[in-house]
Amino acid sequence: MRVTRTIIVGAFAAALLSGCAIGAEPEPTPPPEQPFALAISDEAVLEALGPLPANEEFTPEREDDFVQRSADSHWSSVVRAYPDSVRPEVAEIDRTSGGSPAALECQQASTGTPQEVAIAGYVCARQHVTIPNGTLSERQVAYLYDYQTQFVLPCYEKKGHTATTPPIPRDQYIATWPFQNWGPYPSDIDMMTVEYDQLNLMCPAVPDEWS
Repeated sequence: MRVTRTIIVGAFAAALLSGCAIGAEPEPTPPPEQPFALAISDEAVLEALGPLPANEEFTPEREDDFVQRSADSHWSSVVRAYPDSVRPEVAEIDRTSGGSPAALECQQASTGTPQEVAIAGYVCARQHVTIPNGTLSERQVAYLYDYQTQFVLPCYEKKGHTATTPPIPRDQYIATWPFQNWGPYPSDIDMMTVEYDQLNLMCPAVPDEWS
């Protein structure tokens, strides 16, 4: 009997010394680490930029504006490759959404020098115009620029990355959207890798509501 009592007392004392007294609550388990947790606070974005602007109707005027921006962007790419090119006057034949088989057939039938083919591609795209079902409004584009420059780029820096190129001016970004040819892409990571996916989880390039 004495031996049994000694064992019980000894075990109780050992429990006290280890900080695990009988009947005490167990130590809480720490939450698992989240190495790719979101590093941009929704609250901070809301405080700095306010709520996301509401969608706006894709009116015929906005559609025409998109078509002109698309044409300007297309011709700019031609001139970058062939600076002596002369922009032709082109009459629009049709306008569709979701891609134009007629435009593709027109481009495939183009022949000549590389410069002539490039100009013909522009002509085909202007004759057979492809339009989206809608685009961001000017207010939404301005909001996106502010989000990317004020939150995404600093987030990249905190994670040890930099953007491929500095941001273009805000008014240029808005005026040329969605052909602005700039976005907050990291310069040292291939966008087709898991590493980029992980960075985008921490520093999403667009607000959560648009992703």
